[in-house]
Parts: sequence; C-alpha cells; structure tokens
Amino acid sequence: MKLIKMTIKSEWLNEETGEVFTDTRELKDDSIKKPSTRKSSSKKKDSEVDDTNPNPLLILEENKYILNKAAVEALGVEPGDKVDIKQQKLNKKECLVIGAAETFGTQSGNKLTQKNAVSYRGKNNQNLAEHGNEFTFTPHPKIDGLFILTGNREPEIKEDVVPEAEDIASEDELDDEMASLIDGNADDTEISDNDFNFDNL
Repeated sequence: MKLIKMTIKSEWLNEETGEVFTDTRELKDDSIKKPSTRKSSSKKKDSEVDDTNPNPLLILEENKYILNKAAVEALGVEPGDKVDIKQQKLNKKECLVIGAAETFGTQSGNKLTQKNAVSYRGKNNQNLAEHGNEFTFTPHPKIDGLFILTGNREPEIKEDVVPEAEDIASEDELDDEMASLIDGNADDTEISDNDFNFDNL
C-alpha cells in the first residue's frame, strides 16, 4: 500500500484572549504544504459560578455580573425579570444593595438572562469593581428581598482635595494700607476759606 495523503489537524488556545486557532497540515507525496490557520468562532468562556454553593454569590465580569442559583432564588427572580444594584446609607455607612426592580419599587435595572447573567456596563461596572469581583449577600435589615453586597476587596479611600487658601493679608497689613490711604489724601481733606465762598449766591 502507498500513502497518498495525510491531514493533520490541531487546535491551539490563546490563554490571554480565550480564542482557539485551528492548524491544518496536509502531507502528500512526502511533502508538507504550508499550514493554513483560521480563527475559530469560539467565544471566551464565562467565569465559573458555583451553583453547588448554598450561599448567594455574585461574580462580576467586564460587562456583566453572574448570579449563582442560590442568589437567584434569594432574590426571587427568573429570566426576564429586572435586577438592580443601588447605593444606600445604612447605619451612617454607604452600602451596595441588590434586589429585584419590583422589590425596589422601580423600573430600573437590567434583565436576568437564561444563564443568570445581568448586563452591567460602564461607570456602574467600574464602581462595583472597586469592591472586588466576587460578592456575598447579607439580608437587608429593613426590607425583605433586598441584600447588602460585600466584595472581596476593600475600596480605596479617596481623599478630598482641599484647594489651597489664597493669601489673606493680616490685620496689621490692612491697618498699614488704610493708614497710607489716609495719609496720602490728608491734604485733600483740609477745609479752606475758599470752600465757603458765598459771593456767587
């Protein structure tokens, strides 16, 4: 028997981007053709969410967050329902609070998908990322169905920038300035007989 053709196909994973490349090489007549490489359409996998964990969890990604099964059940939501995250002041402390839009009594928030993901982009995502990428739930002390989020990172404390005060003249400097003004105009304040000339009346 004689080997006519052999095709070797391999797949390579780019660990940084998650993209998969396919490398196909064809062997024919004891020669190797130039490999043809094409980019696979496979998408980067979502972060794994532990649905076996009985405690509610939120995993933050670049443009969304994902809830585990326990979190979905705790919030009482299903695909198509809106979920929202708001800042509330509790015990004189700013807290992140998550809940269904219906529980908040608003129409804000984004819809839960079939994969238990919620779109969360832009500034909101950046602000939440300051607290970490994995969040646990603590029941709200006043409202059932709402939960306080606690991240796995302590946010940086931003110091208020106080503008530098402008130089203010001291009282002694002000007194000196007033004195110079008075002394400089002393001749103008003297009254002469000509100031009371009534001949023209």
